Amino acid sequence: MFHLPAAFAQLERKLIRERVRAGLANARAKGKRLGRPRRVRDSEALRMMRARGMSLRAIAAAAGCSRSTVHEALLELASSVRVAKRVDFHATSGMVKAVIGHKEKVLKDATR
Repeated sequence: MFHLPAAFAQLERKLIRERVRAGLANARAKGKRLGRPRRVRDSEALRMMRARGMSLRAIAAAAGCSRSTVHEALLELASSVRVAKRVDFHATSGMVKAVIGHKEKVLKDATR
């Protein structure tokens, strides 16, 4: 007795799923960006704050974002390095260094 309504519900759910997927594909084809919008952040300003010796927490409070967002933005400056254990911003020299294992690589020299 309950098999017939369950079968109709299953069919309706399948139709809804197909329509949603078709709509998403249509939106992508038209160039619509889907998903949560990315927050615009000024990585250069974050780098300058870090170069002045500010902590990640202080930078996050000043920028109005999370500490992990600040850390991620600073790591993006090290895009030429695949896996960086640590990224250091030296306030005195203005250099950006990435530490990979025991090797240190200068990514950006602000003095040039």
